Amino acid sequence: MTFLTITIANGQLNPIKNLYFNCWYEMPMNCWVLSWSQPDQSLSDTLVGYNIFRNDSLYLFTTNTYITYNPCSGSPDMTYAGFTYYNSGEFWTHITAVYNSTLVQSDYNDSISNNGCGLMISVKEIIKNNEYLSPNPFSTQTTIHFNNNSKYLELKVYNIFGKIVRQYFEISGQEITINRDNLPNGIYYLQMSYQNKQITTIKVAIID
Repeated sequence: MTFLTITIANGQLNPIKNLYFNCWYEMPMNCWVLSWSQPDQSLSDTLVGYNIFRNDSLYLFTTNTYITYNPCSGSPDMTYAGFTYYNSGEFWTHITAVYNSTLVQSDYNDSISNNGCGLMISVKEIIKNNEYLSPNPFSTQTTIHFNNNSKYLELKVYNIFGKIVRQYFEISGQEITINRDNLPNGIYYLQMSYQNKQITTIKVAIID
């Protein structure tokens, strides 16, 4: 990421157009795209790129007209995976056009509210009556309990970026214990499946 020293040009330079943000959920991942259109052309000013802000903090300078995180389509690019997660929770995004060798920037016409993407999109948590997880949150280990003996279940543990961080195969019996080991604090999704068919997903938090 490149950060530039910038000055505000008080709106006399043409701003970007068509600011757009879309976030969607495909189990177990959140995917999103932030895009915009180039400003109107000017004969007196040279466009050099764009500044992306979260609230009043500069997040990124880029020469592209979009950034995206889309593991839903199989993209392995994690460059901007953390954009939607901000230390203060909800934030506003706006983008300014940067001009000339002096790196002055335009004003902006639009801004978009973002409350974490994962919080915007409802997770389809299907917690069946005959299953429960305890404790939740947990710090060292947690256990999924079944009323009936299970056979040949598979469990995948996903982090908030949709990456599999733990996987269990051919689960049998009335419970399975998940140890924290080296997993950091945060939200995780436990996806249970049988013969490649998803049967439940449970949201769990790891804390110290």
